[in-house]
Amino acid sequence: MKTRHQRIALLSTAVTLLAAATVATATDAPLTCTTNGAGNWRIAASGPLSVTCPTLAGGDCTELQYRVTPLRGKSADHVAVLADHSMEIVVGDSRNLFPECDGDNVTGIGIRDCSTQAVRMNKEADTGTFDLVAKGAAGLIGKSIVIKKGTTIEECRIASLGPTTCNPKAQQAAKETFTFDDCVVEIELDPCTGEPGVATVVSGDCAIDSGPIESLQLVINGTTQNVTVGDGWISSGENSCTTTLFGGKKYTTCSCKDLSDCSVKNSAGQFICGTACPR
Repeated sequence: MKTRHQRIALLSTAVTLLAAATVATATDAPLTCTTNGAGNWRIAASGPLSVTCPTLAGGDCTELQYRVTPLRGKSADHVAVLADHSMEIVVGDSRNLFPECDGDNVTGIGIRDCSTQAVRMNKEADTGTFDLVAKGAAGLIGKSIVIKKGTTIEECRIASLGPTTCNPKAQQAAKETFTFDDCVVEIELDPCTGEPGVATVVSGDCAIDSGPIESLQLVINGTTQNVTVGDGWISSGENSCTTTLFGGKKYTTCSCKDLSDCSVKNSAGQFICGTACPR
């Protein structure tokens, strides 16, 4: 844990704390990938698209299309992808759809994986473009795709189809924890989106305030700086407070031990440490 003096040294020229930030997000459902091993194929996914189901009954379906490009002159004999086990896949016959746990007996994908179902997307000599279509609405999830040519089998991770909604009750509780001086602070995280919520001091005697990260701004020598802020922390060096930046929100924590802490206000204009300051 950084000491107060170390925090002050990192931002000793700042006189006012800052405002405006872009929080980077990552996805586990990439739209392109190159297969492992010798790297024989590159795969690009496009979608998801809302389409009419290619069945007699019709209805609403979701389509994800894959284009397989040979990089070393090898056309694919078989292409199979994993989809979430809850999806009702409507492209392919019984020879090309495999229930969860069974997997594809040709490529080996999905065997003993009971959270997914394997879908072999080509028939005989079909190559080039392959469609994955599921009944109803679907979103993107990251899964494996496998290509087989003769005895060569290669795979990579790419977007596939899965549920569009998340059941918070089915997810494990999540939280982010950080320390400041002798205090431990926990931030509740939305189990579906990961968005940070309420912060609680679970150990120590500190006060905390939270707000949108956009309410911060950095002013040096009277000039507001044009900066981008990601997750981390920042300190003005003026008191024993620190501001943690996490998930698009700011969390200001004060030990309330210094007289200067008593003048620090929250976004509503109230003193963070209250009337019992310094402690």
